[in-house]
Amino acid sequence: MRHLTDDDSSSSAFAGSNQAREFLATLRDERSSRGKPSRKFDVITQYIAALEEKATWQDFYKEFYAFIQLNPAYELHDYQAILERHGLKWTEAAMKAADVAALDEQTVLALILGAHRAERFAPGVLEMFISEGYVAKWLMRLKQLDDERRHPPARPILKQVRLSLQPLGHGNTSELVLTEEQLAIKSRSLTGACAMHNYEFDSVSKFGEVALDVMAECLEAGGWQDLQHLSEATTAFYLYELEAEYECGKTARHQGVFDRGHIPEKPFTLFVEVLRLIIQSFGFGDVVGLSGFRFALKKGEVKYCGVLLADGGKLYHYRTTDLRIDVGDVVIVPVGQNNFEREGVVETVEFCRWDDTPYPLEKTKEIIRRVSDAVGASPGFHLLAATDVSC
Repeated sequence: MRHLTDDDSSSSAFAGSNQAREFLATLRDERSSRGKPSRKFDVITQYIAALEEKATWQDFYKEFYAFIQLNPAYELHDYQAILERHGLKWTEAAMKAADVAALDEQTVLALILGAHRAERFAPGVLEMFISEGYVAKWLMRLKQLDDERRHPPARPILKQVRLSLQPLGHGNTSELVLTEEQLAIKSRSLTGACAMHNYEFDSVSKFGEVALDVMAECLEAGGWQDLQHLSEATTAFYLYELEAEYECGKTARHQGVFDRGHIPEKPFTLFVEVLRLIIQSFGFGDVVGLSGFRFALKKGEVKYCGVLLADGGKLYHYRTTDLRIDVGDVVIVPVGQNNFEREGVVETVEFCRWDDTPYPLEKTKEIIRRVSDAVGASPGFHLLAATDVSC
């Protein structure tokens, strides 16, 4: 997972903040689904009532066959053998007489598929199974099996985490406090200088809940090697104290040497990574990032981009009149005598005097467009519109 560095451009930082939010949203959705029982058959059981209308049958067929293809583990290619293992024959009478309440999901699916396959040899059989309510009854059994799936045991919910860090010798001390609503980080130097960062979360992103859930998982992991007293430490870069409060009133505490030998490595690293992504998702504002600041040319300047082609290797320079193109953008450029269109990544952006360019101006080709732009669409903001900006 990539972290932003001090060398990142404003546009790269902006892209990074969006990517951080997307990653956190994905992590949030994955974790929220853990507390829910897995439903397997909603895509086909949604047709239980709809099968009363013949116009929906074709849609049901398509969904059912798509379900089979996406779930090969049911091994329905051998549906007759599945039926026989449960004392059922592939006959109309046997399938109608089946004790549906006693069947597992694989056998119910085999019944539905068996009805479909029978249509090949006896046209009208499938319509009979549907119109007489047998397919709906089989689907109801699948829905029942979905409804009966148990919820996984709920993990105690964290209310707040406080983590403080201090060097064993001389150095800065730091502390973070995390709740569902905010993340506060404070750092103090030996000279008394203090930096404070406060991040308030909205109710939609649930970043605080995600981070607390990751820490709750970390607290349940093995590998905590605590010190009874911090004074026991003899060799360490940092010592830490951690206090976690649960909504139920319970409190968990750990303290000791701040390293991977004394703290569960993987879950704690994930916790810190989530915090880094939260901070990255906020960024530092357009003023510090100089967002849009370079979107202009002074008189007599030309914008040059160093582009690395998809196959790597040498950096090629191209001109552009598109103000939006910046480091990290994927662009389409002309290559070779026949100007074949190739993809490349912009590695450098520089503004040069027209008479002092990296390559002769008249021999330098121009970037065709960004990959993200629609073919044929004109860039929304051209450098040509800014050529009257005074020096």
